[in-house]
Amino acid sequence: MTTTASTKPWASGPAEILQHAFELSRRNTDASRRLALLTTDNAVELMIKAYLGLPKRVTGLALSKREYDEVCDSFPRLIECLERIAQNKTDGFDLGAVEWFHRLRNELYHNGNGLTVPSDKVTAYFELARLLYERLFEVELQCRVDENGLVARFIEAWIELYKTLQRMAGEELGEEFLQSTRSINDKLTVSGYLDSETAHQIDEFRTIRNAVVHGDNYLLTSEKLTALKTLSDRLKWQWETGKSAAQTPKGSKRTKAHARTDRAWFYVTGADGELYILAMVNARGSCSMRTFDAEDGKFLGKRYKPGNYQEAFFEYLENATELKLMRQPNLEKDCRVALPPAVLAELEAQIWEHGGAQPEL
Repeated sequence: MTTTASTKPWASGPAEILQHAFELSRRNTDASRRLALLTTDNAVELMIKAYLGLPKRVTGLALSKREYDEVCDSFPRLIECLERIAQNKTDGFDLGAVEWFHRLRNELYHNGNGLTVPSDKVTAYFELARLLYERLFEVELQCRVDENGLVARFIEAWIELYKTLQRMAGEELGEEFLQSTRSINDKLTVSGYLDSETAHQIDEFRTIRNAVVHGDNYLLTSEKLTALKTLSDRLKWQWETGKSAAQTPKGSKRTKAHARTDRAWFYVTGADGELYILAMVNARGSCSMRTFDAEDGKFLGKRYKPGNYQEAFFEYLENATELKLMRQPNLEKDCRVALPPAVLAELEAQIWEHGGAQPEL
């Protein structure tokens, strides 16, 4: 985001209050932390009111003055209204955590004498507020209570993972009503779109995320952040159907998938630069695509679609190179965890010949 607040005057008020909250948090005393949390909450309420009150030509939202006046009387109604009419701004964003912090603010405001606020909670609410501000107004704020950015980057990475999971549930299963990560995760696992190891990873990250947004960062490390981003990138590449995330490797021979074979093997280079092996199968009017890591043969996941793989997964095949196997393995029994060593070696040799990365010896 390169837009500055000066080009959007309606965004300057909340920005000034957030800046004040940032300065208070830097003092790091009991009193300043209480005031920082109260000020952050004021900024959140003001930014939501400012956004919902903008003209339709700015936001594209249709909210009558009467409805606006009604929701402005209640913080929970403000949150509910924002979530309902501005889903593109709130997808994956934990507005429930924002409401939880608002309740904490009420407790401080009415019974604040002697109460202390841990710095982790101040950091979590400020970073949530900053991310919400940047989403609503598309203006970047330079101030960060979390100096190394770990909290903010984890929340942002989690949002990307959530959006990918929600698209999977909506596009693949028709379950657009599923909102919680747990319900989406469970549905995709039962339907065979996520393997048990991936589902377990998502549950672990959900536990960390729940702790982080409520101010408990004891589980958060840079290694966890890296693992979350890796998982999110892999699922996005593996499952998105609206975009072709594969690109043709240099020197490869493009394969036209016209033949109606029942099973075929391919390799592609992902958007992350890594090589992947794809196993395609046609059976009983439907088809499947299994994805394996080309370096170690690890099974990454599978997808099912109606029709034949040549058409259903065309966006992958048009940029793929076909591979051959002398003897076909049983995909369900032999390849559930990883490709058998002999199969992987045979496929890797062909990838190397076609200009892919040389397998490590």
